[in-house]
Amino acid sequence: MALLLQSEAKAAYPANFYQIDPFSDFPILADQGSENFKISDSIYAEGCAGERIHVSIIVRPETQSFQGLKMDIGPLKNAASEINEKLVDTRIVKIWYQSKPMPGRKNYHRRADPRERILIPELLLHDESLVLVDKSSQHNSVKLHCPAVKYKNISIELGEEQIRTTSLRFPGGNATVEPNSESQCFDEFPVRDLANLSQFELIAGENKQFLITIAAPEDAVPGEYQTNLRVSDASEKTIILIPLKLKIFDFKLEKSSLSYSIYYRGQLPADDKVKISSDKKSETQLTAELKDLVSHGVTNPTVYQKIDDKTLFERYLRLRQITGAVGSELFIVSRQSGPENTEVALAGLEADVLWLKKVITNYGFTVPYIYGKDEAHDDGIDQQLASWKMVQQAGGKNFSSGYQGHFERSGSLTDLLIFHGDNDTQERDKAHSLGSKIFSYHNPQVGADIPQLFRLNYGLQLWKNGFDGAMPYAYQHPEGFIWNDFDDAIYKDHALTYPTVDGVISTLSWEAFGAGIDDVRYVSTLESIVNNENSSLSAPVLKEANELLNALRSGSITPPAEIRRNIAQMLLKVHEELKSTN
Repeated sequence: MALLLQSEAKAAYPANFYQIDPFSDFPILADQGSENFKISDSIYAEGCAGERIHVSIIVRPETQSFQGLKMDIGPLKNAASEINEKLVDTRIVKIWYQSKPMPGRKNYHRRADPRERILIPELLLHDESLVLVDKSSQHNSVKLHCPAVKYKNISIELGEEQIRTTSLRFPGGNATVEPNSESQCFDEFPVRDLANLSQFELIAGENKQFLITIAAPEDAVPGEYQTNLRVSDASEKTIILIPLKLKIFDFKLEKSSLSYSIYYRGQLPADDKVKISSDKKSETQLTAELKDLVSHGVTNPTVYQKIDDKTLFERYLRLRQITGAVGSELFIVSRQSGPENTEVALAGLEADVLWLKKVITNYGFTVPYIYGKDEAHDDGIDQQLASWKMVQQAGGKNFSSGYQGHFERSGSLTDLLIFHGDNDTQERDKAHSLGSKIFSYHNPQVGADIPQLFRLNYGLQLWKNGFDGAMPYAYQHPEGFIWNDFDDAIYKDHALTYPTVDGVISTLSWEAFGAGIDDVRYVSTLESIVNNENSSLSAPVLKEANELLNALRSGSITPPAEIRRNIAQMLLKVHEELKSTN
């Protein structure tokens, strides 16, 4: 197991801690033996100003359990500057039951059997009691504020008529668990996390994993910073003290050379009937989720807001503009071109494209992209060619998902293909020869709980294979109710995040996806310097940088955390030379 080891010296506290790769291939379960880890005496993180820097630890007491614990952190300081502790976000990695993936298929599909349930570390929570896990029944229950706290069972399987009511212990007391209902309305499913890490417990002989995210400010001064994480009980007795060391690199990251979008279904409902779902959102929910997307590097998600209600559509665009979820392209899924090729249908399509072209420029966008029929084959592509031609004639562009052989049918009428499955370099070459672009999705499909693969395949692997970007499906889209992974007979929900009444709950896979985007920012920064004809780099350093980039293009890019460190070291060397010659 790959660990970021600092030291094997044991601390003189009743609990030990271990620094680990937050997005490794090895899920950390509570009962996993400590022989798999090596004790740390401090934790170390590194990154750039303006970056979300992740570090993960396991805390484990061997002989004594503790309840009502809190974790405090001070400001990160060095001799010249400090980073406010409010920019450090700590969350518990919650282990809960999910459907077991079906065997005999690629390890990144989302087909699953709801009758077989396995424990998965997935949710990132401030309030670990938000989800209760009953191992005897293999059920998850969620805390609701109604306004009194109650728990609702969210693990009903298809065809399951009776769910027993249970009484479970959680930090701070006991809770009665009510059966799940299909309702997703605010007043019947008022789920929300807390703003900061709340009290938690440590169980003797069990692991508790934390993900710590440092939002390094844009003006962070380069250098070494230090602080302590202190876990204490109600009497203020220190259970464990964890030194945290942070290095801010002396270079700035450039934007990714790849484009990052995602199928995002969030929209403002015309009837104001918002729900806990992937689609109908309040302004509070929509704003929180758009900010979350942008903070993870996804600045241009798709649009499911219908254009029929033009006032509501512009209200939606305004929220996109306010939250920074903008780009030159506006990827519109709600207004599709489709196979309707009558004179009336084509005239209506032309009018919509012309209106969109005029309106979207007021909100930071330039070109409307109109979605075609999803995953069309052969004749399904041919039937759309007339409408795709009309879109381009009106000044818009076309995008759709598809497979091998798509461009043989569409030619340059497809401006952007969202390619299904493994990166196909032949399809990439076809797209680029036509002046079109190609993005990746279903590689892996959202729903698979494999953080490392989300980081690698949508990060450095995408860059290595020369794709233009990514648009996975989807940020959220359930088969039934998004908080219940057992209400479909075949598929797990698409859930990189989970909606609440006033925000969003992240997952390890979503954070890994964001880390993959930052991996590409590192390599994009190095490429930009190397390709700058006015660069003052010496021939030996330029050669070394090119050799590293060529090795990445032709060789291994795993594990991505190690590859990023290699790129960072090269950037530090390049930056030092540029400073000395300027």
